[in-house]
Amino acid sequence: MPDNRFDGHPVSTSWDYTLTHARRMGVKFKLDSGRRTMADQRLLVKQKGLWSPSNPHGAARPVPWAPHIRVGMQSHALDVNNADGGRKRLQDWLAKHGLSTKQTVPGEPWHIEAGELALRRYAAAVRRQQKKAGH
Repeated sequence: MPDNRFDGHPVSTSWDYTLTHARRMGVKFKLDSGRRTMADQRLLVKQKGLWSPSNPHGAARPVPWAPHIRVGMQSHALDVNNADGGRKRLQDWLAKHGLSTKQTVPGEPWHIEAGELALRRYAAAVRRQQKKAGH
């Protein structure tokens, strides 16, 4: 996968097109995390102390079945900052434009996922629209 970055975080090409389009359309949000590997998750937990028994919802434990790092899930799961309502603004805007996302991790209101095929289709439509507009 190409190393696309959005707000400094690795994301799939489909998310890169989609998030860039949303931002160009004026949607205010901040990406806190994109595609992660097991090693990324371990480092996040270790360096930032985001998971502990006393703070179990700070970050997912680095286990293979965690939604952030489950094989096949990395490319379409994101953590969007929720402090100022950015995650909701992005989710609402995406839904209004035909890309439904879900919050799949209990205790993590910032974590959203889109179906892989739906995300790819949406990103392809954005690319076609940009080509047509000459951007």
